[in-house]
Amino acid sequence: MSNDSSKPKKNIHEGHRKRMREKAESLGFENLPEHEQLEMLLFYVIPRGNTNETAHELIETFGSLYGVLAAEVEDLEKIDGIGQKSADFLHSLPMLAKAVMHSKYSYIDNNASKDERIKTIKKYVCSQFVNTVMERVIAVYLGTSFKIIKSVTLNEGTFDSVNFEASRLVREAITYKAAYVVLSHNHPSGVKYPSEADIYLSGEIDSNLRTIGVKLFDHIIVSGSDSFSFRENGML
Repeated sequence: MSNDSSKPKKNIHEGHRKRMREKAESLGFENLPEHEQLEMLLFYVIPRGNTNETAHELIETFGSLYGVLAAEVEDLEKIDGIGQKSADFLHSLPMLAKAVMHSKYSYIDNNASKDERIKTIKKYVCSQFVNTVMERVIAVYLGTSFKIIKSVTLNEGTFDSVNFEASRLVREAITYKAAYVVLSHNHPSGVKYPSEADIYLSGEIDSNLRTIGVKLFDHIIVSGSDSFSFRENGML
């Protein structure tokens, strides 16, 4: 009698995975339903098995692809089929997205127009809030050629408020030898327009930076995928 125990076992889901890859190539990954996007991401850490069911359970538990990627590792591990490796992988994706965007927008063409510079900086700044559900203040320090020297999170607060030490921004501008600073914070509430406090803060920071020969290039408020630029709206 023949013994087939030494033969490699066939992955019964291989055909489905091939069809999913073909679908993503045809429609574009970004146009797939969120559970299918998540299912395909899990292909990289779950080489065998039905990731479709796991993806559905993740979406049902955390509400959306964003919710899954913003979840803590220990919460992800509670989902059937998600081990530490898979949880670490999913949790690291927002950080990877930030790193990719930092690399993409690290240099701004010195010959670009003011409008082009604002658009580029806005894209970069928005990428820094991809997994943020609380208010956060970020300072981006730029060189004379608008190269991004460093992006620093000054503080993180609650869902609707955040405080930070303005003098720290000035000290760091000196430390990093910045020529320009872009101040940014997010509004998780969904309203992108500045409050009176935001407008006052912009003026104060701009005044403080000018005392050391540094210019506040912009103050950008991020709300989801939308944003508001003080410079673009003639407020700087």
